[in-house]
This record gives sequence, structure tokens and C-alpha cells, in this order.
Amino acid sequence: TQVLDWLSLPAQRAPSLITVYFGDVDDAGHEFGPESPEADAAIARVDSAVGAIMNGLKQQGLEERVNVVVVSDHGMARVDPGHLIYLDDFVDPATVNIVDLGAVLSLSAKPGSADTVFRSVARVPHLRAYRKQDMARYHYGKHPRIPEILAVADEGWLVTTRGLGAIRSRLTRGAHGYPPEAPSMQAIFLALGPAFRSGVVVAPFQNIHLYALLAHLLGVTPVPNDGSVDSVKAVLVN
Repeated sequence: TQVLDWLSLPAQRAPSLITVYFGDVDDAGHEFGPESPEADAAIARVDSAVGAIMNGLKQQGLEERVNVVVVSDHGMARVDPGHLIYLDDFVDPATVNIVDLGAVLSLSAKPGSADTVFRSVARVPHLRAYRKQDMARYHYGKHPRIPEILAVADEGWLVTTRGLGAIRSRLTRGAHGYPPEAPSMQAIFLALGPAFRSGVVVAPFQNIHLYALLAHLLGVTPVPNDGSVDSVKAVLVN
């Protein structure tokens, strides 16, 4: 309703860009799993919301003036009960500062213990360990906020600790953060409007190009970034 109210404003007052996030599918995917009836119901709710926006555009005669882009920021993989990796079974908690747990483990070692910690993490089943500088494909290598040791769990597994394990095993049936080439991690891109070609299916592209695409549609100059509108020109009329 709020989106349609904004779109109904006079042209000089209407916003040039409106963004809306629906978290229903993410919430249901985490709690019940991506293939669950609850996830299907969440998809139906979001589909209805998008449908209401599209119907409102039609009723207001804005179909030839408004571009609509529907994306998701990630996919969701199924996590079976028991697919938990307990970090404290392999690494002495006193030797590390844990920054993040889940599909991706991030931690920094206490002074003098980095090599020992890395070797311990590298031996953990269902986990691939990396030094920060070896994660260039994730653009992690040089940023000061990225810890020195990272690890990515096998699809469908999560890193936790004994203290958090019982909580996570009850609450998590789906997760994301696995390598982007995994089919379960890949997202959607749907677009409709005067700027977009009709009935076209294009090859998959990285989400980093969405910023450049939206800047192009708005007629603004993007700040320096890793994306390029040239990478998504196949979806555009011009």
C-alpha cells in the first residue's frame, strides 16, 4: 500500500527509486528449510505482494513509466539435523577470537598461535580453511576488518560451538553463505518496464552489477564499484 501511495504522488514529488524488502522467504527457509510447506507459503505471500504492486501500477496507468526489478540476495540450502561442526572440538577457544559462525567461520588467533589454529581448522571435516589473503575471489584479502583465518563449510553444514549447538540444531533447517557457484545459492532476477526487453532470458550474472544497472536506469553516475552496466546490457532495450 505504501509503495502505491508513493507512486500516486504528483511527478514532481514522487520518488525516483523505491526499494522494498520482503523477509518472509528467508525467515521460513532458515526455520523450516527451503523445501518445506512453510517456505512455499512464504513464497506465495511474497508473490501476492508483488502482484498487488503490479496491479496497482496497471490501475494507475504507470506500466510504461515505471521499471520494476525483483531480485533475491541469496539462495538457501537445506541443513539436515546433526549437520553441525563444533569448533571447540578442534580448536582451543582460549586461543581464538570468534568473529562469526555459520556457513562461514571467521576467527582471529591470539598472538603466536595463528599457525597452530590454522592447522587445526584445516583438519576439521566438512570445512575448508583459508588464510585471509587466499580469499581474493571474495575480495577479502586486504580489508582490515576481515579476520586472518576463515573457513567455508560444505553445503548443508554449519559451524557452531557446543554452547550454541543445541539452540542452532532446533532453529536452523536452512542456511546460506556457501560458495556462490552452488546452485542452491543462486538468486533470481526478474525485470519489467520500458527499459527492459520483453520475453528475454539471459545468462546468469553476478549481483554486483545491479548497482550499475539501477544507476543507469536513474540516470545517475555510480561511485567506483566492481560492477558494470555492460555486463547486463542484454536485458536492456537500449
